[in-house]
Amino acid sequence: MDHLVFEVGTALLLVAIAALIANRIKFSIIPFLIVLGMIVGPHAPTIGIINLKFIESSEIIAFFGRMGVLFLLFYLGLEFSIGKLIKSGRSIAVAILGPLLTKESKRIFHILNKIFKWKKSETKQRG
Repeated sequence: MDHLVFEVGTALLLVAIAALIANRIKFSIIPFLIVLGMIVGPHAPTIGIINLKFIESSEIIAFFGRMGVLFLLFYLGLEFSIGKLIKSGRSIAVAILGPLLTKESKRIFHILNKIFKWKKSETKQRG
C-alpha cells in the first residue's frame, strides 16, 4: 500500500510540475503530459544507474490512463465552440468529403477509361 501512495503522489507532483512549465511558456499541457508519461512510465529508459520507472503498477497506469482520457475530453469540451464550428463548416466539410470524393473520382475515371477504351499513354496524361 505504501508504494501505491508513493506512485500516486509522484504522478500528481510530476503533473503539477508539467502544468507549471506549460503555463510558464504559454503552451498546451497535453504534449507535456504525453512526454511525461513516456519518461516515467513502465517503458521508461534506464540511463546508467538512473532508473526512470517511477510508476510500475499496471492498475495505477490503467487508472491514470482512463483519467487522462476523461480530462482530455473535458478540456476539449471547454475549448469547443458552436460558433467556431459553424464558421468552419466549409473547411470541415472539405476535410471530410475530400478523401471520399477523391476515391469516387478515381472510380469514375476508371469507368470512363473502360467506356472510352483509352490507351495507357492517354490515361497517364489525363490522370
